[in-house]
Amino acid sequence: MKIEIEDRYFEIIELEKIPEELPCAGDVKIEVSLFVNNTQGKNSSIWLELPDIKKFLQQMIDLNKSSAKISSMSPDEFDLLVDSNGHTQVSLINEKSKIETSTNFKFGSFEIQALITCFKQLSS
Repeated sequence: MKIEIEDRYFEIIELEKIPEELPCAGDVKIEVSLFVNNTQGKNSSIWLELPDIKKFLQQMIDLNKSSAKISSMSPDEFDLLVDSNGHTQVSLINEKSKIETSTNFKFGSFEIQALITCFKQLSS
């Protein structure tokens, strides 16, 4: 999933999923890219736990009631927060430089639906 708004973009790519027969089944390794102010942050070693993915997905579906947040297993490596008005904050630690890249977006219904679709795919 890639969302572009003006001169910025945010992208999530699924890299690996833990098979059902193993502990931590359903946990997902993703690559996240973030481009803002002519600077790209990228991390291809972000793990999300399946219960957190499902919780975030439900929060996104019920977004008009509150906000939705998901974070990587490793603290501060990746955070995604969306509020009920579509204000979205993405923070990412670049895997090479270890420098944080973050930005804010104003997501409309199209971008919100793209996120929901992405996380449905990650949870299945």
